Amino acid sequence: MMPKTPSRKSPKEIEPLYDQFSIREGLWQQEPPHLRIVREGAIKGERDRGDVCILIEPSRGRPVERDVCDGLVRALAETYYQTPGSITRALREALLAANAWLFEENLRADSLHRTLAGLGCAVIDEGEAYLGQLGPALAYFIRKGVAQRFPADSIWLRPQAPSLAEMNREPPLGLRREVEPTLYRLDIEPGDTLLLASTDLHHLTRVEEIADAVTYIGKESARDNLEALVNGRNASVLIIQWPGGAAAGPAARPVRLQTTRPTAAPETPKPEPPPRSPRPAEGAAPTPSGETPAQAERIYLPPPTAGEPAAEEIVPPSPKARPRPAAAPPGGRSGGRLRETLSEGAERVRRETEEVLLRVLPSEPPERPPERPARGEEVSLGGKALVGIALILPLLVLFLVVMTRVQYDRINREQIMAVRQKAEARCDAALKAQDTSLVRQGLSDCLEAIEEGLAVIPDEPSLVDLRNRALHRLDVVDRVERLYYFTRLTVLEDEPTSPSDSSRIVIVGKDLLLLNRGSGRLYRFFLNDVGDALQSVASNPLLLRKGETYDGTLANDLVDVGWLAQGGDRTVGVFAALDRAGSLFTYDPALGIRAVPVANSDLWLKPVAMGAYLGNLYVLDPLLGRIFKYMPSNNIYTTPPVDYLKPNQDVDLTGAVDMAIDGNVYILYADGRVRKFFNGEEKPFSMLGLPSPMRGPTSIFVSGRPEPEAEGYVYVVDAGNERIVEFDKQGIFLRQFRTKVGEPYFQKLRGIYVNEEDARLFVLSGNTLWITNFPRLQGR
Repeated sequence: MMPKTPSRKSPKEIEPLYDQFSIREGLWQQEPPHLRIVREGAIKGERDRGDVCILIEPSRGRPVERDVCDGLVRALAETYYQTPGSITRALREALLAANAWLFEENLRADSLHRTLAGLGCAVIDEGEAYLGQLGPALAYFIRKGVAQRFPADSIWLRPQAPSLAEMNREPPLGLRREVEPTLYRLDIEPGDTLLLASTDLHHLTRVEEIADAVTYIGKESARDNLEALVNGRNASVLIIQWPGGAAAGPAARPVRLQTTRPTAAPETPKPEPPPRSPRPAEGAAPTPSGETPAQAERIYLPPPTAGEPAAEEIVPPSPKARPRPAAAPPGGRSGGRLRETLSEGAERVRRETEEVLLRVLPSEPPERPPERPARGEEVSLGGKALVGIALILPLLVLFLVVMTRVQYDRINREQIMAVRQKAEARCDAALKAQDTSLVRQGLSDCLEAIEEGLAVIPDEPSLVDLRNRALHRLDVVDRVERLYYFTRLTVLEDEPTSPSDSSRIVIVGKDLLLLNRGSGRLYRFFLNDVGDALQSVASNPLLLRKGETYDGTLANDLVDVGWLAQGGDRTVGVFAALDRAGSLFTYDPALGIRAVPVANSDLWLKPVAMGAYLGNLYVLDPLLGRIFKYMPSNNIYTTPPVDYLKPNQDVDLTGAVDMAIDGNVYILYADGRVRKFFNGEEKPFSMLGLPSPMRGPTSIFVSGRPEPEAEGYVYVVDAGNERIVEFDKQGIFLRQFRTKVGEPYFQKLRGIYVNEEDARLFVLSGNTLWITNFPRLQGR
């Protein structure tokens, strides 16, 4: 590392500058989802460990969807900031968490919707930078005009697509569960620049051109120069610069962090060869210091230790900017494997032919021989050789292409056979097991092996068939009911504002009310006489909207909607929407919307759900740890509430997200737990037999007559696993509903309504309302 000048600022005192650009198909992308900077302090529970810069690169060429990028960034950032210990440990755990998240997503997706990606990230700390890479990833570190590339070599930097065997050695993100990231540490000085880039940049430019673009800038910025270097072709770059610095000199040598399993003791590295004295170029004028501008000293890096990739040998650029070669047109690299193989073979033959000809042919033309009497034209021996070479070249190229293709197909067949044999062995072992958990684990292992093969060769018939058989058997073990036929009822104007947004669907007679909690909008629709479609009406279905005034009261934050049935001291039934500000908006088709206050609403902290039973109103406030019970007076709720939960229960409501009431009160928690209460006392709800934990549940629904002992079932919307789970009222797991593999109907699940009498299921996923029929339980 170069000694620091006393007058220069310490890197700890210098704030890094961030910039980025992404070009795809000749278009500059605004706010590209695969380039992210997570600033220190943006994650709840974070530890004081600097900013995290992230670049996500697809391994198949097609862009990574925004929701996949969001999930990867969320998994990586939350794990990094919440993992105790050193920065390197937290960075490694964060990369592994991102891979685990994408692997789980791929397991649930069909072959056409799986995502394999590369992940490069940099942690910017005080005076240091930490690099982490998984799969196709690329970074450049530039100091004083000298650039160094990370990694020095990789299968993802080669012009040909990697084989299955190579991908097993350097797997992309999401291919398999067990991976090991590559980590580096860099000491930072003022004037340094770090680039996170897509691997396209390696194929478009040389290392020296990148160093020039970042170092020798005038009024243009480093970003301007890099964009000019790319010249409209596909590339993504995230730029981190530390202002300051001096003239070009040797680059800092990175420290490779050992994170893989221990291997045999490495050999003692050989001493670094001494630098050679620079030799002036022919005809170059010496500079005032005696050096020549045409050549610079070559830097030799020490040989790598065992398990560490060798760093690339770098030549510092000359002080003057080098001329850039003309750029190739965008999209010139998408010719396919056959075209790449043909081009490489032809180029290799051309070079070898030129070398032979240069050795054989004389360097100067021979003297003209004396003229002879004209006779029949004769072809010299050299000319005949050239003609023969010209005839042989196409045949040689064709032979190379055919042999390459034959070899490629043979390797693919062998790999598919190996994957299939491994998957079949796991499937057979699972089916022979007696214990249900062993059967489930064996089938999951079988599917994992199949997905590894399909990730490389999508839609391979034998693997697809084996996967379908394994999925069917796993459905039987996990009591999965697949739903195949859905009808779209309507599409809402507003999208969900976050993945955890939930909704409430209420149906009474032909009236269907739907509350979008995230946007604060309440819709009213009308079912047809059969109840399986919506009537066409000319009026706007929007009934209530956040920020509008109704009956002299402003609608602030709509929490929940429900039906306040006639019963107890309540004499009329109405729809009601609870506002977090303390108002209850009631709706009657004949009287319209009325706003009535709710007593003691100033005690509320953050209610999340409401319910009704025998005319009474219940409000769930997890932050306050209470369930308020309001009894009606003249059909309004101005009497102070009582606590539903008994004082001796000591119930922790932290994390509760929804509530359902049928005389019993069912509380759903964000971690997937369900608790049941009757008359304020907790009752058993075992959740016995649930095959896998819930992940991100959003809402709960109870069916049957509103009586504690009446027949009915409890349904939970498990949005994270894209399923609906059914229990009986004692908490015994009965079955789970899923869609056909790859269908979108249960993506972004938010709310349901179950009509058991007609076996109909209303589902809101994203901003689309669907209806489907489901099979009845035997004996129901």
